[in-house]
Amino acid sequence: TIGTRFPCIFVYGAGASQNIVEGNALWNCGEAIQVVADAVIQNNIILNSDVGITTTPHTQVSQQKSVSIINNTIYGHETCLSIRWAAATDMILANNAIYCPGNEAVDAKGLNADRITIHANFIEGHILGASIDNDRFYDGDASMMVFTDPDAFNFWPLPEAILIGSADPHFVPNADFNETSRTTAPYDIGAYETFGEGINLGWQVKASLKGGLANDPAPALIPTTPPIPIPSDSDGDGIPDESDNCIESANSNQRDTDRDGFGNICDADLDDNQLVNVADFILLRNRFHSIDPHADLNGDGTVNIADYILLRNLLNTSPGPSCCGIDQ
Repeated sequence: TIGTRFPCIFVYGAGASQNIVEGNALWNCGEAIQVVADAVIQNNIILNSDVGITTTPHTQVSQQKSVSIINNTIYGHETCLSIRWAAATDMILANNAIYCPGNEAVDAKGLNADRITIHANFIEGHILGASIDNDRFYDGDASMMVFTDPDAFNFWPLPEAILIGSADPHFVPNADFNETSRTTAPYDIGAYETFGEGINLGWQVKASLKGGLANDPAPALIPTTPPIPIPSDSDGDGIPDESDNCIESANSNQRDTDRDGFGNICDADLDDNQLVNVADFILLRNRFHSIDPHADLNGDGTVNIADYILLRNLLNTSPGPSCCGIDQ
């Protein structure tokens, strides 16, 4: 069996009580989680395996029953979710973020059997054996517009993501992946509860023990030496600060398409209200893949993911700083 890709977690069930599989970060598995019976699978972040979650009958278990799969974030598999529930009872699938762009998000049989409950699962990818019905399954939008940085394993939902506040409250676990209590509705889809926070203040998904334990690097020491004075050309772009329209962001071409005194590279304030916020995010999203000069923040000729990242990094800030912008 050397080289065989086995499940990372396998739950047979059929015991005296339910098994709780919670708060795990899993990737590069065969099946990340395979579950047959008597289990609660919740608040897991499940990434880049052959199959994210498999829930099918097994010869070792007489009855497929009593499985709840709720508030998991499942991303980047050949098949995110494989379900065979035709003979199952007391099964729940709810509040999951299921994102397999270009692959099978859901491959299912038996979802219309008795005693099967399915609500509020958001998907990207192909779906077999079910459909987008805005009840059991919803179109989850593109992952790059939903999560902070999927390529870096950062699946914290963005402030305007469709996952925010969309969960069915009847199935939400008491706490999230970070062990933060879910206290007040509306609740979020997936493993994280954001409470309006723009960044994940908890543990970052990486190859280490969760929670800052032995395998984590020691935190960096706070420097005790005096800070180095800021030079007259802070961003090193050859333009002195006193005449630079983006003092802290290099832009030797001083490109400023809306002529408000702030260079595009530090001005994601597309609606000109002096604050980069969700409204600007929506404007940029609506202009994605266009040649709109104002939304083309980096000046590469098209509005694309690079501009989205610039806007995301400027969220909740004012344009600039600039030598000569409006209201400077």
